[in-house]
Amino acid sequence: VKAGKHREALAEVRKVDAVGSLSAAEKVLVERMRIAAASGAGDVETAVRSFEILDGSPGVAAAEKVRMVESIAGTYYRAGQYAKAQQWAQRYFKEGGTSGSMRQLLMQAQYQSGDFAAVTRELQAEVAAAERAGQTPSEERLKLLLGSAMRQKDANATALAMEKLVTHYPK
Repeated sequence: VKAGKHREALAEVRKVDAVGSLSAAEKVLVERMRIAAASGAGDVETAVRSFEILDGSPGVAAAEKVRMVESIAGTYYRAGQYAKAQQWAQRYFKEGGTSGSMRQLLMQAQYQSGDFAAVTRELQAEVAAAERAGQTPSEERLKLLLGSAMRQKDANATALAMEKLVTHYPK
């Protein structure tokens, strides 16, 4: 896995399955390795099956589960399965994840799957939070807000995005 040979690593993990009579701790380790190899190889269904096996396991800490969910969401996104990426990204936040890059992945997945209303809601909240904190929302986020608002024909959100763009980035 560290060498980037994910398909080969996945094949090696399958060999371990044939050994049989593994202890509970060994089974957890095998499934962890399977998730890492499968995610790297783009085999998201295998990664999901392994995660489901580990999800109820007492040998896996909550923080590790959050990282696994993050990996699965990213793998679905890279595979172009935006609706599933969106589901797993939402699960990431329900499990306690806080990454800004996952928030961005969620919005991109929503946008790619045509859920412009969700993107608009998320971005409006993000822009308001930035302004409350005395920060300027990024131009890219405001442009994304404008695009999603226009695609759903939301005149109020379109006007808000244009106003913020003109205020913060007068071009």
